[in-house]
Amino acid sequence: MRVAVFIKRTTFHDGFGGMETQNKVLCEGLMKKGFEVVVFSPSRELEKTEEKENGVRYIFVKSVYRTLFSRSNKNNWFSKSVEAFAAEHTKNPFDIVISQSVSGVGVILRKTEFGVKVISVSHGSIISEIKTRLSNISDLKSVVQLLPDLLFSLYIFFGRQRDFIHGSDLVVCVSSHIKKALKDETFASDEKFTVINNGISVEGFAGAELSSTEQQVSLLYVGRLEKEKGTDLFLDIAKDARFDGLTLDVFGTGPQEDFLRENLQNKSTPLRVNIHGRVPYDEVLKEYRPGRVFILPSSRVEGFPMVLAEAMYGGCVVVSYNVGGVSDAVIDNSTGILVEPGNSSQFINKVYNIIEDTNLRNTLSKNAKEKAQNDLTSEKMVENYVKCINKLVK
Repeated sequence: MRVAVFIKRTTFHDGFGGMETQNKVLCEGLMKKGFEVVVFSPSRELEKTEEKENGVRYIFVKSVYRTLFSRSNKNNWFSKSVEAFAAEHTKNPFDIVISQSVSGVGVILRKTEFGVKVISVSHGSIISEIKTRLSNISDLKSVVQLLPDLLFSLYIFFGRQRDFIHGSDLVVCVSSHIKKALKDETFASDEKFTVINNGISVEGFAGAELSSTEQQVSLLYVGRLEKEKGTDLFLDIAKDARFDGLTLDVFGTGPQEDFLRENLQNKSTPLRVNIHGRVPYDEVLKEYRPGRVFILPSSRVEGFPMVLAEAMYGGCVVVSYNVGGVSDAVIDNSTGILVEPGNSSQFINKVYNIIEDTNLRNTLSKNAKEKAQNDLTSEKMVENYVKCINKLVK
């Protein structure tokens, strides 16, 4: 069976994140199941037009991405993606299209003409994104910076989101939160949606089967270094005398990296903070292990953060604000700890309680790993997508 996948960016591009990682895992998983997979993406900064990796073929289309009134712009991704797809489809027809968010909306609107079924994957909702951006307004400058994105988000909400939801044969939501949000926003029927959590490839994990009592207790953060990810909380934790002698390892980069280095790196605070910056993915996977408390103080309403599954599979105990799709993986006091959004003092107290309570730490670590092994692997994710594809293509 031949599958065409549309996505706005790939792991070959600069600035890729969770969606692009999930797409890579999904495409390579489908390929291993016997599918032929072709990924269409804007070329952006890439000079090459094609690439092949682990059996998956990538076609990079020279186009302009994210332009208002794109249907009137012949050089826009909306038009160019359809042209690229049509050229391939004419030579060797595709059986199904997978659209990562609205990336495949051009083809979705012409699916009857092309004779293909469409599965769209939703990693978030427009209203959730708008709420996140509005909650992070701190001054006039941030308002000015927000306005273009807000206008574009409203354009997506009243246009493209409805096109790709109602035009798709099935919408895969990466969390229960996203399913509910999209149903509320688009008034589509329940049968239109299904939930498949993101899954991780487990090949890069060290696989150490150690209890938290056999590991040195420390704190860990992996992700973008920006305010909406809650990185200001690092400053409060670092100054808390209860964490004297402990270490927080921070992996990632972003607009707050220099600020955090200046205020935390090599400072005489009770908590020692090591900011490692951008590190190869395989190296980051080695940092997930029992004995570590993984902190996720993000206020961003995300569909399903991939780092949750990674941290849990490695045996970390996750402490996170209860926002977006986090609760699909983190069950409070069972597979991790959920905190009321924005309650930083409660967040820090919960982290301290886990560090102090060895039995609780061991229990949460064990439960988290079991949850990840059973429900959050790439094998489980791909298996669920294959079921959806087979149901549509008979």
